[in-house]
Amino acid sequence: MLSKWQLNDVKRHSQSQKHDSPPGFTPSANTDLVNRGLSSTSTNELKNKIAWRMVTKALTSLPMQLFMMYMMGNTVQLITFFMLTYMISGPITALSNMNQEFEKISREHSFYLHKLAFVGAQLAIMGLAAWKCSGLGLIPATQADWLEFLPFVEPKEFSTGSVSL
Repeated sequence: MLSKWQLNDVKRHSQSQKHDSPPGFTPSANTDLVNRGLSSTSTNELKNKIAWRMVTKALTSLPMQLFMMYMMGNTVQLITFFMLTYMISGPITALSNMNQEFEKISREHSFYLHKLAFVGAQLAIMGLAAWKCSGLGLIPATQADWLEFLPFVEPKEFSTGSVSL
């Protein structure tokens, strides 16, 4: 008689017979797990958690973006343009791929609230980049930035010293 932890080395007479289960495996426990499965409410809760994780992933990059902006300084340099391009193009690509990313979770659910929060997070990152561009003077925001488009006004008179011409 074999103990519980010994393997049976007896050769089988035919290949058509089933193989023995591995040691420690009980088939009834496996079928209970398969039959039990996940309920629909727990599946929906899991999908919601995954969708919120996608939203918060964008928000967790904000401190990194703020640190990068601090390290860039207030001067216009080549590395500044690369960082600003990254800060603007990243949210644009994330917004363009938003529906495909949420469809990976579930095709049946719409995730309207999650998508709205995702768009808000991406717009916050883009707003941060626009604020940095404005601080660097790259966005025309003052009247002096538009002087070349104003018409030239001829003065009505000139004065040189005390004589009027």
